[in-house]
Amino acid sequence: MTHTVLLHRFSTRFLPNVLFNLWPLRARLGLAGLFIIATLLHTPMAQANEPLGHKVDFTVTHSESVDNDRLSVQFHRVAQGDSAQAVADSINPAMQRALHILKSYPDITAQTSNYSIHPAYAKNNLISHWNGQQTLTIELDNQPGLVKVLSELQPHVTYQSMQFTVSKARTESLLEQFTTQAISRFKQQAELIRQSFGAQSLRILHSQINTLNDGLMPQPRFARAEMSLASAAQPALESGKSTLGVQVSGTILLLD
Repeated sequence: MTHTVLLHRFSTRFLPNVLFNLWPLRARLGLAGLFIIATLLHTPMAQANEPLGHKVDFTVTHSESVDNDRLSVQFHRVAQGDSAQAVADSINPAMQRALHILKSYPDITAQTSNYSIHPAYAKNNLISHWNGQQTLTIELDNQPGLVKVLSELQPHVTYQSMQFTVSKARTESLLEQFTTQAISRFKQQAELIRQSFGAQSLRILHSQINTLNDGLMPQPRFARAEMSLASAAQPALESGKSTLGVQVSGTILLLD
C-alpha cells in the first residue's frame, strides 16, 4: 500500500515533464514559437516607434483690422386687419413697390422672407383680428448714395437693422494672405524655441490652422424704427472695421 502511494505521488509530480520529453522535437519547437509570438503581441510596439525628444505646444496668430465694404439692411412690412385678405392687401402691394424701386439699382441684392399671416384670438377663442408680416433684406457695397436708397424704400417698408461686414471675396483674399503670414510666423517661432532650448534640430509633429472673424458689425437702430427717412435728418453711417485673422497651433519635437 505504501509503494502505491509513493508511485502515485511520483507520477503526479513528474508526469508533465515526462510527457513533454516524450513529445517529438517538431511539436516542442512549435509550442516554443507560439510562446514567443504571444510575448511579442503583448509588448506595446508604439513605445518602440515613438520619437524621443522634448515636445512643445504653441500657437501664433496673424490678424488685422480691415474696413467693412459690404452692407446688409433689413426691413419689414407689418399689417393688421379684420381678415386675412385685408392683411395681404396691405403687405403685398407695399413689398412689390419696394422691389420695383430696387430694380433701379442692379448692384443691390434683394431677398424676401418670413412671410406670414395668422389670426389673433380673443378670450372667447374667437378670432379678433389678423396679423401679418414680411421681411425684405438688401445687400450692397458700402458706397455713396446709400441713404438715398433707404429713403426711397422707407415709405413702403419699415427699417429694422443694419450690419456692416467684409465682403466674401475680400475676406477669402485676405485670409489667403494671412494664412501664408501665419505659417511663416509659426516656423519662425518654432526656430526660436529650438534655439532657446539649445536643441540641434526640430520636427513638426502636427499643426492646425483656424480662421478668425469677429463676424458682423451691428449698427444701432434709428431712434424710431417707424420714422420716414425722407422727412427726417439723414442718419450718420459709419461702416467701421472688422478683425480678420488666421491662427496656427501645433506641436514640435526638439531633437538633440
